[in-house]
Amino acid sequence: MKQVNRSFFLPVVFLCCAAGTSLSFAQDIDEQLIGEYNQRLNALENKWNNVHSVINPSAGPKPGFYLSGAVLYLQARENGLDYGVVTNPQIFTESVKNHLTAPDFDWNFGFRVGAGFNFKRDGWYLGSNWFHLETDAVDRQLLRGEKALFPVWTAQFLLPFPNFFFARNSSAHLDIKIDLVDVELGRAFYVSKHLVLKPYGGLIGARIDQDYKIEYDEIPSISNVLSDHHKMENDFEGGGLVAGANSRWLLGSGFSIYGDAQGALMYGKFHLSHKEFLTLTQGAPIDFQLKKEMHLTRALANCALGLRWESPLSNTHFHAAFQIGYEFFLFFGQNQLYRFVDNQRPGAVISNQGDLTLQGGVFSAQFDF
Repeated sequence: MKQVNRSFFLPVVFLCCAAGTSLSFAQDIDEQLIGEYNQRLNALENKWNNVHSVINPSAGPKPGFYLSGAVLYLQARENGLDYGVVTNPQIFTESVKNHLTAPDFDWNFGFRVGAGFNFKRDGWYLGSNWFHLETDAVDRQLLRGEKALFPVWTAQFLLPFPNFFFARNSSAHLDIKIDLVDVELGRAFYVSKHLVLKPYGGLIGARIDQDYKIEYDEIPSISNVLSDHHKMENDFEGGGLVAGANSRWLLGSGFSIYGDAQGALMYGKFHLSHKEFLTLTQGAPIDFQLKKEMHLTRALANCALGLRWESPLSNTHFHAAFQIGYEFFLFFGQNQLYRFVDNQRPGAVISNQGDLTLQGGVFSAQFDF
């Protein structure tokens, strides 16, 4: 038997041992890395769970019922209500000092009441609000000398020749009643240490009644018209979706600046009517009536800004909040009253498409118990 060459065998044995040792060491390193990875993964999962549990924590009061109320002092405005042109009848078409006249709106009180429940589930709340306002606008023109008023609501095709006239004594009176009812679901939460947001959404219903009366009197006899009286109705009933968000910018000691914004789309029906009664110098009076109903979608925007103070009462189970600020409402295209624009074509009418706005001060309070 030939003798094994030790110079060849020993290096081979050394390489095999080294390879085995390397594989064993590498396996230990892999197990160690996998263990560290699992530890890091578990740590990240725990951290996420802990963070996730406090992301946007609830800023609402403890579960229970709440009641709210507000007093608003508002002034309305609405375009498309001009009822005459004050001018000099002798040079009506040449005068550069003609001006339109419209009724002036008064300031009136309105109110808003609400009730709801704060749930334990993540600070949700479910509530309902009712807003009500009655307001009016009045104007009267008693003109003498060279001044008189040219009516813009008269259906000219009803008049005997000449088919226009001027009035010395004219008046306009608009009554508006507004009711808004909504049901909303929302949640108040902390965005940061000093900022609270309360988004919400729900359903809304609206009823807006407008009655507009115009009277043209003391008309010169040359026009063959003694008086011209109008009674118009512009009523809307509808419902739809509402969404918004309330914000509180915390100042400390219970005080905060609040800012609210709300928008709604409502589908409903307009009930329109126009009655005109003409008294003539000769012949029977003319009693003209026209009615119309139509379905339209109307939009509503509402925003508010002011100062808020809140504090627990006697213990943490009762909570009170008071706010004072400025509030604004915009009802898009609410004035749908139509007028005749041609003295030859009775069917030529246009709608005003005027917007109705409300603005003024508000004081509100809410009690949670």
